Amino acid sequence: MEVLQVQNYAGVIFTPDRTQIEVLPKIGKGFNDENADNNEVAFTKARKSLLIMLRSLKGFSHIQTSSANIASQKMPLLEVFISQFLNSVNVLIKRGLRSDFVRRKDNLSFLKGKLNVGNQVKHNFINKHKFSCEYDEFLLDRPANRLLHSALLKVKTISHSALNQKLLQELEFVFHEVPKSGDYKLDFTKVKLDRGMELLSGAIGVV
Repeated sequence: MEVLQVQNYAGVIFTPDRTQIEVLPKIGKGFNDENADNNEVAFTKARKSLLIMLRSLKGFSHIQTSSANIASQKMPLLEVFISQFLNSVNVLIKRGLRSDFVRRKDNLSFLKGKLNVGNQVKHNFINKHKFSCEYDEFLLDRPANRLLHSALLKVKTISHSALNQKLLQELEFVFHEVPKSGDYKLDFTKVKLDRGMELLSGAIGVV
């Protein structure tokens, strides 16, 4: 019989067949293994202890640790993290996703913004009905939104919770105009922790 033993570790382990194994901290003795109610109480306390420990770490302050929240979600620990991440995104959306001015360069049939004289002469010498333009457009295509969209798509492939999948579908619809991040590291360096983003500063990295 194969045995898996871990030391100095708490969290979730993925096996090659994607089985999730929860490793929870020890909370002391006093529970009878033959008592199902006691085991459930011990399990809930151990899970809450882990969340409290994580919350004390830098970048994990968004984690909720209320007893009601934990007890009501009888789901794998990873699904609890996913649920909290999705709820944070949902709160952000209700406050309103931020947009930024994005610089665009395009060859248009009408003049928009500033005419790029060099490109106009180079590319539209014959097609004089075209205009090589540079202009700013107010779009949802900003680093934070791209990272959120990418995180949602990643979580969708991991979560097996019907509740999480339902909320994922609702959130994905909001991000349909936002492209995925093409460079995570670069986008993270450009993230500005403006209104509401403090909820997600650690959550994106965790997912």
